Amino acid sequence: MPKVLNPGLSSETEVQKALPGRHRIKDIPGLGLWLYVSPKLERRWIFRYSRGRIHGAPPGVTEMSLGRYPFVDLKEAIKNARHFRDHVEHGQDPQEFKKLDKLEGTKFKEVAKEWIEENKLARSESWLRNVEHFLFVVAEALADELPIRIKPKMIREALRGTTPGQARKSAATIKRVLDYAKVNGIPLGENPAQWRGKLEHVFPKMRKRGSKKHFPGMPHQDVPAFIQKLCQRQERSVGAVALELAILTACRTDEIIGAQWSEINGDVWTIPAERMKAGNEHRVPLSPQAMALLKEREKYRNGPHVFTGRSNEPLNDRGLRYVMHRMGYCNIATVHGFRGAFRKWCKVNKFDFVASEYCLAHTVGNKVARAYLDGEDLLDERREIMNAWADFISPPKPKLALVG
Repeated sequence: MPKVLNPGLSSETEVQKALPGRHRIKDIPGLGLWLYVSPKLERRWIFRYSRGRIHGAPPGVTEMSLGRYPFVDLKEAIKNARHFRDHVEHGQDPQEFKKLDKLEGTKFKEVAKEWIEENKLARSESWLRNVEHFLFVVAEALADELPIRIKPKMIREALRGTTPGQARKSAATIKRVLDYAKVNGIPLGENPAQWRGKLEHVFPKMRKRGSKKHFPGMPHQDVPAFIQKLCQRQERSVGAVALELAILTACRTDEIIGAQWSEINGDVWTIPAERMKAGNEHRVPLSPQAMALLKEREKYRNGPHVFTGRSNEPLNDRGLRYVMHRMGYCNIATVHGFRGAFRKWCKVNKFDFVASEYCLAHTVGNKVARAYLDGEDLLDERREIMNAWADFISPPKPKLALVG
């Protein structure tokens, strides 16, 4: 062992001023706590103990690191050394308990991130967005908790204030993370997020299929005023621009946030089959207003996707909803409801039924009826409808006459 310099430290000041070498902590006989100071004055705590007192271990003195100073101060180092000395006195190897303490000290958010990493390669992007939302937004209050200390009451408090559906989905995701923690060595008893017998009494049950309440869509007469209000937000919100394009094209949210520049050819946007609900490729005729929107958006092009967030990742599906909420339309109208407003407008203006349904990428009629269309998607007819819709909700700005 190197020569001990200034042995017998007893205060934080002495620890801070200690010279290179090994220093014993005095006034605590038999503790086995030392401070090692490197030539670069880096400080690290060392716990020394005899393995001869461990059941089944060969004799000899061994050492174990207890962390670096000042991340672990003198008071905490003494506490940890006493903890492990007690294990030695009972014939238990402190090395094994150190591994366990490390696992027990892992925070819930760390376990959640590790669980996501283990599963995301076999999952979709929407799955990743959803579980991150359930774990880090809805259940944000649990982020810095230790899994071994999480109780059903804590989960209930963390999920308080959200909808019953969100709470149930979040609780189910939390349960999977805690199951993963237990399998990977964190000593949990019964999973506190186990639904049966616990959380089912906290949150109302989901309504039965067929009785689900739908928020009313915005009347088509009110859409032009909404668009005017929305345009005032576009200089500071990518979500607002994406929302306007969704309304102009009558497309679904997933189709909008997944839009890529390579899919746009002139004034036609071709959405691949794998992103469509019906599983069929869908061509969207772009009105002059939609083209102007995309041209403005192209100034900020920084990747394959048309709409990206701050980290250049595709815009989150919640981005459009947040715009609606910030504008005061929470529980009043939904993003998807604009498709209903468009369909009502088509009916009022007596546009062709089939062409109107094709604008919404709906499957119309039986196989025989569709066979008569011979694969036609009525693009020209739909272009007329979409241009008229765009003029209705967002009239083109009049050109100023030149005065000469």
